Amino acid sequence: LNRQRFAAGAISKADLNRALREQQQASADLVRAKGALTLAWIALQKSLGLGWQEPVRDQ
Repeated sequence: LNRQRFAAGAISKADLNRALREQQQASADLVRAKGALTLAWIALQKSLGLGWQEPVRDQ
């Protein structure tokens, strides 16, 4: 959307760059949050005595 707005002259190049940087930061934050959620889920499973095993990898 911001690229379209930039192409139409509605926002400046600086505003476009800022929006793209914020989008990249949000994506990185999402990856970190998913990792933290996975670690918390594993800790919960261990605390309940359900354990945790590494997935079997095909060779």
